[in-house]
Amino acid sequence: MIDVTGFWSDVRGLGALAIESARLLPPAFLLAFAAMPAAALLCRSPTAAAIALLTGLLALFALRIEAGPVYAWGMVAIAGLSGLLAVILAFSVRRAKRDARLAVSEARTARQELDAVREKLEREIHWRQAGEKLAERKPAAVS
Repeated sequence: MIDVTGFWSDVRGLGALAIESARLLPPAFLLAFAAMPAAALLCRSPTAAAIALLTGLLALFALRIEAGPVYAWGMVAIAGLSGLLAVILAFSVRRAKRDARLAVSEARTARQELDAVREKLEREIHWRQAGEKLAERKPAAVS
């Protein structure tokens, strides 16, 4: 069996580490990390928000390495761009779903119009055939 108690304590430790890292960062970093999950939630995509949040957490952990400001801003840029990509994908999925709903609605309308035209055509064919049968009988009855 898997020992989940040890796992849970590791998760709590990582959470504490992330909070400690976030406290040491300037507000501009925190704003950059929070922007993408917020944008994803505005798109109503919890998956994109989770992706953006996870990449932000990974960047927070990577910022624990003391490699200088260029490295730190690079990590923020990578996390921000991956979050932005998740938001763009969520937006495009939402647009595709809307387009699919519109296409289904238009197909339903076209199907109703087709059924109406088919019904009219069947009546027209019925009356033409009836007229042809009547025309065939009249010359025989006249002679």
